[in-house]
Amino acid sequence: MTENALEAFTKLKKALTSAPLLIHLDFKKPFFIQCDASHIGIGAVLFQLDEENAEHLIAFFSAKLRGAQLNYSVPEKECMAAVRAVEKFRAYVELMPFTIITDHASLQWLMSFKALDGRLARWSLTLQAYDFHIEPRKGGDNVVADMLSRPFDAEEADCFQFETTAFEEQTYLDRIKLVQQNEEKVS
Repeated sequence: MTENALEAFTKLKKALTSAPLLIHLDFKKPFFIQCDASHIGIGAVLFQLDEENAEHLIAFFSAKLRGAQLNYSVPEKECMAAVRAVEKFRAYVELMPFTIITDHASLQWLMSFKALDGRLARWSLTLQAYDFHIEPRKGGDNVVADMLSRPFDAEEADCFQFETTAFEEQTYLDRIKLVQQNEEKVS
């Protein structure tokens, strides 16, 4: 594993273990969609900021690229990640201003280019229905979406051995016993 990948996994592990994974959304606060693409997948996360400007995750999205999508250029993959994320999180962001955070300038290019056709034109038209602005973020700071867009191998998976005592708590163990005792009713 490269040093950058290990550093990214370490940042992600720290982020996931130091804060709640998911929060209940608040429609009074603005939404942010952080997205990214890799050579084989796309990923995105929907989040909101709290009073201290800490990011709190609401939902995740990840998809493998298939067929012709694997041959898209890097800008096309990055644009597709943004479009698919907005479509996925539409129920949250429709009719509300929101921010798309990406580590690539391709989305700004897509929204400003005048002579689009085909797939790029459709993506541009899809995004024009929304009230958003684009915020650039360095790839190294775009950790969650970056990890969602990438493949995992056994070596990388070892970085995700989170330690928790939640599964050792008595209430959890009692629930397991209850389910086991009533297995015929549960099945």
